[in-house]
Amino acid sequence: KGTRITETFYGIDVDGYANGHISVSGSNRTYWVEGDVVVNNCIINMSKDFYDEPEESDDFYEFIVDMKLQSGTGVEFFWPTQKFPVLRAYADRNQIVTINFDSSTETFNIDGNVDFKGGDIFYFSNNFFIRNGQLFFHENQDKFDPRITVNAEMRTINRNNEKVRVLFILDNSPLSNFQPRIESVPALTQAELYELLGDTIMGGDP
Repeated sequence: KGTRITETFYGIDVDGYANGHISVSGSNRTYWVEGDVVVNNCIINMSKDFYDEPEESDDFYEFIVDMKLQSGTGVEFFWPTQKFPVLRAYADRNQIVTINFDSSTETFNIDGNVDFKGGDIFYFSNNFFIRNGQLFFHENQDKFDPRITVNAEMRTINRNNEKVRVLFILDNSPLSNFQPRIESVPALTQAELYELLGDTIMGGDP
């Protein structure tokens, strides 16, 4: 399985296993951590807490981190919580995310795009299956709000017992503004969509 990793970084909870190369070197109070690892059987929970400012650290030691993470098998993303998710997505293999962090300046960068190979959207008591999607990380200490593109769908029937595909679409939307476009095949009016999906979709939080 590899080395177990359980860590929280700017509101992102990571619990999984990593294999690869990590080197640690130091001089006086400064340590450099460099690595190239593959992550497997990993749950990544992107809590709403990542919009909050992190607490300042008073650690005696300084760390400079340069890591490249590659997705292996069994990597799952949850938002906003694993227990009550709106988004549960499975990362495709060989997706690359880099993390750079300097504790002396309290700066960091997270960069990379993660393709989805499936998953679910739980939205207003309806379950949409993710056909394809992507999560975009271009974050730093001043801005942390990953963007998401998703094409998901659910299949149901209308009052005339006709098959309907309901489409859930997000196009490069920040997670902090999770407001999809809902369409259908065949095309339905807004009132017909509300009736099909239930009155709950007309208001409130997902």
